[in-house]
Amino acid sequence: MRFGIADITPTTCGDRSGFPAQSSVLDEQAIFHRVVPLYDLPAPRSCAFLTRGDSDIYRIETATGPYYLKIRRPPVDAAICEAEAQLVAALADAGLPVVRPVVLKSGGHATEICASEGRRGILVFEAAPPSLRGALDAHLARQFGQTMGRMHEVSDQYSGCCALPDADLTDLHTAADDVAAAVALSDTQQAWLHQAARYVSERYTELSCSDSDYGPIHGDLAPCNVCITAEGRLTLFDFGAAHRDWRLNELLNVWHRTMPRETPEMRLQCWQAFLDGYATVRQVPRSLERFKGVTHLSGKLRMMGYVCNALTLRRGIEPIEESRIVGQVAEIEQLLQDLANGHL
Repeated sequence: MRFGIADITPTTCGDRSGFPAQSSVLDEQAIFHRVVPLYDLPAPRSCAFLTRGDSDIYRIETATGPYYLKIRRPPVDAAICEAEAQLVAALADAGLPVVRPVVLKSGGHATEICASEGRRGILVFEAAPPSLRGALDAHLARQFGQTMGRMHEVSDQYSGCCALPDADLTDLHTAADDVAAAVALSDTQQAWLHQAARYVSERYTELSCSDSDYGPIHGDLAPCNVCITAEGRLTLFDFGAAHRDWRLNELLNVWHRTMPRETPEMRLQCWQAFLDGYATVRQVPRSLERFKGVTHLSGKLRMMGYVCNALTLRRGIEPIEESRIVGQVAEIEQLLQDLANGHL
């Protein structure tokens, strides 16, 4: 695997004694003059900071239109970024509707710089189509299912995907600890969070990691990461959460986050259309329906941990509402009871 290093020396990279940051914003002009020239771009003209989120995004204007530079935070390094880019490039080469990464002039896709918080991986991507507007209908849901099925099929054949990280169930207990560190919880409330983490982990130990129901997934197919062309073709965007996991998690992420909610009937109709589309390409993962409640519990606990983690950008921007977190702990307690009683 090859990736570039943007103007790094071991002495400066290892020295964090000045004043280390949790999350810095890198200077636009430094990015333009020291990083952008490393990429095979058509006559770059400018680089401007655009948004902050799980990654910092910069817009690069070129002679042929915009490109987008993505800067990750530790512990995501250039090697993980390169694995992401190679997966997306392989999907694009197979005809999947994804947003292509841009190659470095030296080969590969990922470079990195040393910021005050440590090494930060960098990728550049072509511009994406517009975001999906409105809810999915049955036609788009079926197309979405077919696209996901093809994505899983192609990624199974791509040996480079082994560089992607595997599912990490220990992060559930980390999430519980992050919540307890941010909000004053009783011992009983903390115990419910860790009980939820144990319950989810135990359910996944029942599943096999050795068949095609486990493999590379996008990892975050919320509506904001599904784009649509003028011709109505759905396009998958932002593979920054890509990793190896049980495929049923990918499908159930769509159930929980992307299916329309106008009416229960519409949601079920689109869900069935989505599964029918997936089934035209490959078998729907076993245990899918049985894990609906498990993934709901897991997702709620992980989101609580994400909000409360010290490095999350919401900290310092949006105050953590203690009463809301306490209410969510109560919801987790109820979810556990419902699962134990077979109600989910």
